[in-house]
Amino acid sequence: MTTHEIEHMLGITKQALIYYEKEGMINPKRDENNYRNYSSSDVDILRLILLLRSMEVPIDEIKLILDGKLSIRKALETKKDFINKEKSELELVEQNINEYIQRKKVNIVFDNEVINNHYVNLNVLKDRISFLDVEIYKDEIIGIDVSLCCTKAEAGMYYGIYNLYFVDLDIHTGKDSYSFQLMNNLKVNDLFDFLLEKDMTVNDPMNIIDIYKTYQDPVKLSKYINQHFREWAELYHLDNPRDNFYTVIQKDYINPLKELKNGEVPTVKEQFKELDKLFVNKFKKK
Repeated sequence: MTTHEIEHMLGITKQALIYYEKEGMINPKRDENNYRNYSSSDVDILRLILLLRSMEVPIDEIKLILDGKLSIRKALETKKDFINKEKSELELVEQNINEYIQRKKVNIVFDNEVINNHYVNLNVLKDRISFLDVEIYKDEIIGIDVSLCCTKAEAGMYYGIYNLYFVDLDIHTGKDSYSFQLMNNLKVNDLFDFLLEKDMTVNDPMNIIDIYKTYQDPVKLSKYINQHFREWAELYHLDNPRDNFYTVIQKDYINPLKELKNGEVPTVKEQFKELDKLFVNKFKKK
């Protein structure tokens, strides 16, 4: 078969044919005009090469296979092990990326105030805002986005009954952006005052600052937001809801159980008792 016929039949380029020939993987004969003439054996080898390359088996290993020094199964098993290892590494990278860019749930505190609860503190100081080991200095901030989210469930709050609304805050600097979900609504107005007092550039298309200033009573605030949130969610692409009953149960109850050793797993009775503490007691509070 001619080079052109092989290219058309196998969907291979002329450059690839020349490369495989230089690597000694095929050895087509030449006709009286010095044109390559590929045999059925050459075609079979090329089919095998293309198959193995489609599974990203390295050329060096394919050459060993053709020389009878390595079995196809062994090469594919090695490749599979490599893929599984690479997949695990990529999943870890993805997990690290998600943990870095995910919106952090925080409580607003001022001047290193100590609050011990479920959330990490977003500490507002005179010249900066700090979170864990991150220091965001006022002079570095180039803009702040204010938005809202709705959730149906939150650790330490009523599960699946009421809509819970929280302010989202995205702080942008020249080198990074930091995303927060503000969990203590009672301190939100104080934070807004700080941002405005420091003359920071705040992007607030929903007029959330005005809403929080107008409706400072928590019940009236929640009622007003509840009346308008569905419309806002569609218009501004808000999370509605961000967390639901099942995701919170998975994160706060099921996942910790999976980390326990066999002897540490509580009995069914103990698990029901724990669920009772998580939910029933919360309903009694109302």
